[in-house]
Amino acid sequence: MLNLTMVNYHYQNESTTSSSSSSTITPLDFESISEELQVMRRQEETHYKCTCEYMRNNNNDPKRKRMDESYREKMCEWSYRVIDHFHLNREVIAVSFNYLDRFLDVCICDKTTLKLAAITSLYIACKVYGTKELPLSVIVGLCRGEFFEEHITEMETIILHSLSWRMHPPSAVSFISYLCKLFPSTLDPSISHAILQRASFFAELAAFDYYFAKEKSSSIALSALVNAMEGFDTNDIPVSTRTDFLRAVSSVAGLSYDNSIAMAQKRLWKLYSRSKQFTLDDADLTYSDDDDTVIFVKKQRGSGSSNRSPVSVCRLDSF
Repeated sequence: MLNLTMVNYHYQNESTTSSSSSSTITPLDFESISEELQVMRRQEETHYKCTCEYMRNNNNDPKRKRMDESYREKMCEWSYRVIDHFHLNREVIAVSFNYLDRFLDVCICDKTTLKLAAITSLYIACKVYGTKELPLSVIVGLCRGEFFEEHITEMETIILHSLSWRMHPPSAVSFISYLCKLFPSTLDPSISHAILQRASFFAELAAFDYYFAKEKSSSIALSALVNAMEGFDTNDIPVSTRTDFLRAVSSVAGLSYDNSIAMAQKRLWKLYSRSKQFTLDDADLTYSDDDDTVIFVKKQRGSGSSNRSPVSVCRLDSF
């Protein structure tokens, strides 16, 4: 189980996102949003792109201890525990694993070096993106004698040079914040706020999965948003509202709902089904690889099938 639950973090653009749904967005606003999104998309496709071949490259070397995706997942879970303990913005995790994955793309590491790189990446991300910095002494204390200050500072220098000092990747949460501004004005601000929070949680889950390391943040963001919207029935979010939103995303951001987005949705649903939040939600999730269908069922009080109400059905051809 992924020991992660939804937390009401207040992201930087949250207030403007909520208010944007209750006011009319002018053509000038759309142009500004489009420019921001296009810049972010160029960044994710060039300087911050990750090929993520390092698992295969490392495991082809017989002299190194075999590394699998579960080891990376454990480091991600440890990172979330640290961030939550110190009440830092969870977006830091996505940034730190962007550093880590890009670094491992160019540097072959064994398990011990990967752990040091993951810890150091978190330390750097906290300095660059965090609302407050985690002192190096605290990071060293968390290592429990395995690594010391000189190890982390040396690895920090190696990572910075390996990444050519490109330390500001556009995260999925950043894309979510901008894309939420494209909600139709008819959408209730409280619902848009809830969508933002739910989508952000899906984006947080994506950091666990090696599959998403090579995926673009914009694709993760759109997948997370569609999943978050699927959690509402048509009374809250009519089909026309969802359609209008996806059309705006396509025209303003250049992002289209296609098979890759649908597959990412399924992957996110599976991560959600493994999370502690899924248990707290008291829900059922079924999916089929044959017809590309995901059904999210929110249980009601009582027992038996008559007390189960489906609130989300996602298909490849839904939009």
